Amino acid sequence: MDNKKANFFIKHTHLGVVLWKLFRSFDPSLKKENISSYYEKLYEDNYDGFVIARTELIKLADYCKANNIKCILVNMPDIHQLNPYKLNFINKKIENLAKDMEMQYIDLLPALKNFEEKKLYNNYQDFHPNALAHELMAKEIFRNIK
Repeated sequence: MDNKKANFFIKHTHLGVVLWKLFRSFDPSLKKENISSYYEKLYEDNYDGFVIARTELIKLADYCKANNIKCILVNMPDIHQLNPYKLNFINKKIENLAKDMEMQYIDLLPALKNFEEKKLYNNYQDFHPNALAHELMAKEIFRNIK
């Protein structure tokens, strides 16, 4: 999928977002059974988005080193399908990036993986984390940095 800027309707209206989400729900690549192959493409070494993300992370790491700032890379798992979690290749890739850049790495999967996915979704019929998920993630981050 090409990354395009949001049009006026999506950017400025709630109805636009709702209709866009409905339209995207028919995309077979985003179904639970296809989520691994969808993410595999996004995390290929030569995928434009990944190349940009890696480049920007390197800039951030360099800035933090130059300014003596502790920088921590926190990886939040996709909460569509936590058990079994089929996206560990992402966690490993991000962990290796952090290691290469000499950044601390925190993986939030251990904090979330023992919960049923639906208990972590917000109440707005989408898959963004709710208050419980945010609390679990915050506690995991805090546990790792104190």
